[in-house]
Amino acid sequence: DNHYLHLRTVDYAGNWATDTVHLGPFWIDTQPPASTLSAPLFAAGSFTVTWSGSDTGSGLLGYDIQVRQGNSGAWTTWQDDTIDTQAIYTGTAGNTYTFRSIAQDLAGNAETPPDEGDASTTRTAYAFTGHVFNNRGEPVFMAQVQATPAVVGQLPSDITGAYGLYFNAADTYQLTVQRSGFGQLPTRYVTGGSLSGLDFYLPPTDDLITDGGFEQGGSAWAFQGTAATAITTTAHTGDHGLVLTEQGTSVVSQTLTLPSDLTDDELALSWMAQVNQPASTNDLFIILVTIDGQPSGRIISLGNLTAGKWLHGSLPLDVQAGQRVTVRLALNAAQDIRLYLDEVSLGATQPGAERVYLPLALR
Repeated sequence: DNHYLHLRTVDYAGNWATDTVHLGPFWIDTQPPASTLSAPLFAAGSFTVTWSGSDTGSGLLGYDIQVRQGNSGAWTTWQDDTIDTQAIYTGTAGNTYTFRSIAQDLAGNAETPPDEGDASTTRTAYAFTGHVFNNRGEPVFMAQVQATPAVVGQLPSDITGAYGLYFNAADTYQLTVQRSGFGQLPTRYVTGGSLSGLDFYLPPTDDLITDGGFEQGGSAWAFQGTAATAITTTAHTGDHGLVLTEQGTSVVSQTLTLPSDLTDDELALSWMAQVNQPASTNDLFIILVTIDGQPSGRIISLGNLTAGKWLHGSLPLDVQAGQRVTVRLALNAAQDIRLYLDEVSLGATQPGAERVYLPLALR
């Protein structure tokens, strides 16, 4: 509320001044400010804590940021009378830290903070992070990545496909990923401490390729060419992959007939590829798909691949029910090089995330 002071003088004879002095308005602020604080649910190493506040009266003066270990420890002041809105907290692996913010305004009012705190972070020593994608490399939302042995915490994939697994023991872990509407990938084996870039590419539920992960010995594939082709233990997921090696040309192929009830022509051929050493622009990975005698495909220079790193690729296909399809994967090498393949799939693309835009309402 607005308050005013009005002053009119009078003498001992009872004579009043003709003019009145007005002072104001004066605003009395008795309402405390409000603030919010956020911190990650899990973190491997130091992490950022952020906060913000608002005041409808005299304006914000600053913040006290308090922290306690666990949910019942004593609160201690971490940031005292600060005007900053974020800071880095280190902590110790194996502990959970709870934070709360206390805002003060220019009139001396301070908010009453919640005893349960505003946010908690479990600090771990290590983390596995990466993304989950569909067969065209588009992000998949709410995919569950799980680990054996069990980890301290896990975050499902967000709208960008990013996920996280948090743990304290550097060990060998078996990672699996699941999401409704998609097929199942074999187990991925990971050893060590923190690793990033552990990406997954979920196959379609209607995968038309047989033994695209080469876990069944490759018997569904035809092998041709002058160079060596073999099943290998170098794999992106599972226990086996395929290797095309040596100078010359080597080809693996598989022929199939599309289902008669196929209604979705948004199909894609998807694969994972890796080379064992730096390659030249003359070393080629050839993907050829022949549909009812009409070929289409892609040629990838192995010089664009990073040695020892798996790279995903996909090829959209315009097909119809009942068509005969032959998939050929070939290495044309000018030098003795190894091209590893895994997770070959052919099926409909399932969107992993869809954005919904609501109408804007004004009043």
